[in-house]
Amino acid sequence: FNGFTEELAVEVELAGQLEELVIRLGRQQQLFAAESAKSVTLTKELTLIAKDKLKTDEERVAALEKINEIELDIEAKRLDLQNQELAASLDSISANKEKLELGEEQLKFVERIKNGEISVAEAVRLSAKFTLSSAGGAEALADITEKIVAQEQAKQQLLTKQATTIKRLSALQVQIATKNSTALLQQAALQNLIATDERESIDNRVKALTKARDFEINASKTRLKANIIKRKFKILFVK
Repeated sequence: FNGFTEELAVEVELAGQLEELVIRLGRQQQLFAAESAKSVTLTKELTLIAKDKLKTDEERVAALEKINEIELDIEAKRLDLQNQELAASLDSISANKEKLELGEEQLKFVERIKNGEISVAEAVRLSAKFTLSSAGGAEALADITEKIVAQEQAKQQLLTKQATTIKRLSALQVQIATKNSTALLQQAALQNLIATDERESIDNRVKALTKARDFEINASKTRLKANIIKRKFKILFVK
């Protein structure tokens, strides 16, 4: 009788812990939804700055870097939330395995998921293969499979966002470098006109020629910077 009482007490404690976990996850989901909505508004405002060619280069780059930071943070939090939801479902199954009437094969399946020893494709295949006498067990395993798929989607979204942020920032840096290079070449062309103008004094013509050379050198450096960025991220720049 004492053994039964102790077992019952453990089950009640586990049920209480799982209920608290579900409540906490619910709150985190609400907070994430609110933060995600807020981030959309903020990134729209920052995007206007990043695209505004009247802003300084530094302001535009800083705005885009902030956008990237915000979006990556949201995707990382989305993945963390999916991880927590999957862990909670796995804990719930472990705590209720008798009620769910899970067999040895199904319990091994759950343990493999816990240990990260199963791919999404295999999880979906095995879940569909199981025939369970308990409707609750079938529902629980289907829920687990859905959460594994959601977790994988969150991982892929984070990876995609990481690539997107690199490409987006690189594209802006190349755009700015190209613009600055063009402006420097225009300045060089103007100084070359002065240098070849026989109405100008020799001193002014020499100074103009020196300035033109400096502008051309800086333009070459700026173009080189753009080309380095393109080469560094050439895979991301392929259309």
